[in-house]
Amino acid sequence: MAIDYASHVSWHEGEQQMHTLLHVPEGENPTSYGLTQYGIRILHKSPLLAIGTLDNDGRPWTTLLGGEPGFARYLGRQSIVGVETLADRVLDPVLSALNGGNRQGENTQDEISSRIMSGLAINPATRERVKLSGRIVEGSLGHSEPRTGEQENKGMVQLVMKIEQSLGMSSDLFESRNPESMASRIVVFRPSMLQRSINTDLKADPVQNKN
Repeated sequence: MAIDYASHVSWHEGEQQMHTLLHVPEGENPTSYGLTQYGIRILHKSPLLAIGTLDNDGRPWTTLLGGEPGFARYLGRQSIVGVETLADRVLDPVLSALNGGNRQGENTQDEISSRIMSGLAINPATRERVKLSGRIVEGSLGHSEPRTGEQENKGMVQLVMKIEQSLGMSSDLFESRNPESMASRIVVFRPSMLQRSINTDLKADPVQNKN
């Protein structure tokens, strides 16, 4: 089926309601079907890619993947994007959901072929971004080489995604950066810290304060 990449997506009903409530003038939705040429260019130059999805319990998760520019790339047909990079194959909730509980190296096409995903490719050097929306087509996760210690959790993740909508943009809301590779680590929050966060939220909740 041919895709008209130049055509624009209609506003969602929820977006239209927000426009009405905020008195935003009616305008054209800048989102496009598929992955535009502008989006492809940003994707190929971006060393960072945030991916979001739902786990098996319907909970939303987001992870940030990184690599040399080109680790996420357009595969040349029907807005299909491929991702290949090192990531935490054990503790990352997004990769765990996409892996479907399979053993390392196993293909997960059947389990995740209809799983919805969102993404944001970021090029900190130029402050360009492209928002992505679509579905996971296929994925695999496994070791790249023998590792020990903290590096034992590292594995090569490979994902294939079909992009249904995209929105390219640039921003001056953050400084231009040239990120460097660094080892990931898990930050464990103690119960006391969690309780302090809950107390802060309760104090800031106007409904709770009325009661």
